Amino acid sequence: MTVIAGRLSARHSVIAAALLIAALLLVYAVSDRSKAANASAPPALRGDWGGSFGFSGKKYPILYNHESMSLPGNVKNHGFFLPTFSPDRPEVNPGSPRIVAAGENTLVSFDVPGEYYLIFSEVAKLKVLVLDRDAAISANVLRLFDFLTANLVVTNGNDRDFYENREQFTVDFFKSSGPKLLFCGPTLLLFEALIRDRFNLPARDVSLTGVFLEEGQLRYSTHNVLEIFLPDKGRWVLFDVNNGLVIKWLDSFEITEKIRRASKTKQTIAKDEFESIDFDFHYVVDAKHSVNFFDPRSAFAPDMISQESVRAGWPGVAKMFLGGPGYWGGPRFGHRGLPPDYELYLSWYHEDPFLLTAQLKWQESWGVRVRHVPRLELKRMLNQAYAKQIAEKAWLPYLPQPNQNATAP
Repeated sequence: MTVIAGRLSARHSVIAAALLIAALLLVYAVSDRSKAANASAPPALRGDWGGSFGFSGKKYPILYNHESMSLPGNVKNHGFFLPTFSPDRPEVNPGSPRIVAAGENTLVSFDVPGEYYLIFSEVAKLKVLVLDRDAAISANVLRLFDFLTANLVVTNGNDRDFYENREQFTVDFFKSSGPKLLFCGPTLLLFEALIRDRFNLPARDVSLTGVFLEEGQLRYSTHNVLEIFLPDKGRWVLFDVNNGLVIKWLDSFEITEKIRRASKTKQTIAKDEFESIDFDFHYVVDAKHSVNFFDPRSAFAPDMISQESVRAGWPGVAKMFLGGPGYWGGPRFGHRGLPPDYELYLSWYHEDPFLLTAQLKWQESWGVRVRHVPRLELKRMLNQAYAKQIAEKAWLPYLPQPNQNATAP
């Protein structure tokens, strides 16, 4: 997320060169869309003992309890390590895995759902997320959200690594003992890849392209988040990993409209106005931001972390919703979405002509094909674009059996 400010002058503004940084953050969600849709399977996840892992037919170590993962060779011992953030949660290392020799391999299974931070043969580390096979799918998506939030820092130290080889980056994410350092664009793509691999749920990219007034200045702010269709809720829900923010069970339109109703001016929102909204937050892990978003280091160091709770910054995040959400056009992971005629479909919420014009000029300055769409029309377009995916219920084969809670009505 980047905020650029320019002073008001004769009801117009000049977008500073630094705005290019904000544009780059948002374009991350577009630049590799075709690559994401056609990405090949990642390389075999390799431990320090030199063999490959297996995860019950999935790419990554995200299992249901009583599923097994396979390790090469005879693994005789294991230990635990603790995550850097929120290590005292009851979900962390909640029990010992079952380890059984199976020919030339070793099978490892987990009775208790939770996050496991494991050390095998005293040297090889692996993060494993174990979902609850008896829980609703929405509860298990929240488990994955919390797991990812607890193992990332908002800064761009590993963005280049991600874009150079996202498959290997994802493998390294699970093998590393410390958190990875990502801005919102690659965070969105990583989260979406994990959601699709484990759940095969419909998902869509959202960009919050906030333009608002604050202390006599025009502010520009951009942030990328993910909306996921939760079949047990029968609705789309917004997930913001970088800010540890889920508002149960609302999409970006619903959040925008509640925020705008609470704002007296519709040009900004004060802290007390934000806190007056009857939001039901999911808040388990406090996401971590760096003191300097552009910290040049590519390896985690404790001194890079801000000591301020991310929750204290949620009123600032709310300002980005004032201009409404934007949705990206074109196919995603082999599925159709909004028409590819435009790269960004931006909802029309601002009533102030100055803010509306500033918002449009900002989008156009990126060289992105933008269509400004009345919000009711955009909602209709989205419903139409994703109706087939939802009707196909392609997530059903990905659920454990027996399963009583996770199917759509």
